[in-house]
Amino acid sequence: FTIASALGNLFTLDVTPPKFHTLAVADPAAVDLIGAWDPHAPSGSNVVKIQVVAQLDEAGTVYCRATRSDSGEASLEINRIISA
Repeated sequence: FTIASALGNLFTLDVTPPKFHTLAVADPAAVDLIGAWDPHAPSGSNVVKIQVVAQLDEAGTVYCRATRSDSGEASLEINRIISA
């Protein structure tokens, strides 16, 4: 008699975060994003869309949030990114 024979196969959750196979920002000129205006932007603002390409090594969700370089935020907490 062994514990393994009594319990059978045990599976545990994988808590290792996924890795990025691809993480890139598309060139706006190459994918014609210049002039793709945000309908929610203030009138007369110069808003250009940014296309981010991400591929994980397993199923998952990638969250992304743009922030200005002069915003004073050195890093974004996950809750601020998800709430975008």
